[in-house]
Amino acid sequence: MFNLRKKSIKAREDKSITIEKILLENPYHEWIREDKMLFRFFKAIFELLDREDFEKLNQTKELCFLFSPGRYASTLPSSKNYNFIIIYPDLVKLINSVDNRQAFGIIFHELGHIINHHHESTKSSLLKQIEADNFAFKYGMHHEIQDFLLDQHRSFEVIKRLESLRTLLEKDHQDQ
Repeated sequence: MFNLRKKSIKAREDKSITIEKILLENPYHEWIREDKMLFRFFKAIFELLDREDFEKLNQTKELCFLFSPGRYASTLPSSKNYNFIIIYPDLVKLINSVDNRQAFGIIFHELGHIINHHHESTKSSLLKQIEADNFAFKYGMHHEIQDFLLDQHRSFEVIKRLESLRTLLEKDHQDQ
């Protein structure tokens, strides 16, 4: 399912950004360092990213995860130095569960918002959600996103996202 490969990636010419530096040196990540399960989870997230996406996510601004009350996760418009993803207690419970695959899907979905610069985009909310789902799909998280969406209220947006994922999955099967 997941290919947890080790890597050290340079995201800036003058300043080397590594998975360890982001997780161990960023003062905002103290809450992650305090919990071994959380630390392993976020380390695995970074290790799953291919070099190009890791660089896109950390090239000009460092990816930063913040903990806050709320539901699951969301992204914030970028600050000068960071691209923020807010992690809520419901997602921490998923991360710490025996089967945390949905948590991986949710994080990759949120990374998709950053990769696609959705905080700067005038695209519709639905299109942004579908593009973020497509990023998670790129990393093999289609079942995780689908299962998460099936647990949600069947709004118009959720139905359209599920349809989009089904179409991607069908296309992927035809290509193989």
